[in-house]
Amino acid sequence: EAYEQLVAISTATEAELAAAGDDYPDEVRAMYLDTPGLTDRVAQLAQEITRGADNNYERAQALATYLRRDPSFEYTTTAAVPTGDQDLVDFFLFAEDGQRGYCQYFASAMVIMARSLGMPARLAAGFAPGERIDQDDRFLVREANAHAWAEVYFPGYGWEIFESTKSIN
Repeated sequence: EAYEQLVAISTATEAELAAAGDDYPDEVRAMYLDTPGLTDRVAQLAQEITRGADNNYERAQALATYLRRDPSFEYTTTAAVPTGDQDLVDFFLFAEDGQRGYCQYFASAMVIMARSLGMPARLAAGFAPGERIDQDDRFLVREANAHAWAEVYFPGYGWEIFESTKSIN
């Protein structure tokens, strides 16, 4: 099937996002700061990763960079799952057979760690661009192009994408 999509791409600069502050609308606070399953060690890791960051933009960048670049994490489409009532994010970040996963694992970790720091965050899902099929900016998007990523809210600018998945630039 073919379809067209019109999307808005943020043009906010790093400086603008860094200065955006944390005056979040009530509805954003109500829906995007919940931290179900958050463990103390996940919250502590988020604090450690973002130590020295001066604003929420720097904090979000630090979290995404940590997940994308830390050598202990591995991208794989066949990852272990937690057992019992163990939290997925805690399992992914700390379990001996964790630290291996696909985009949902990376994005979920980013979202929960951001929220633990008081930053509204959400997991978004869609498709990566796919394969260019002609010079008219047409792309062939396949099921394999499905992807999940984290978005963090910035007052005055809205939702901004932060790519935390290893193997995705």
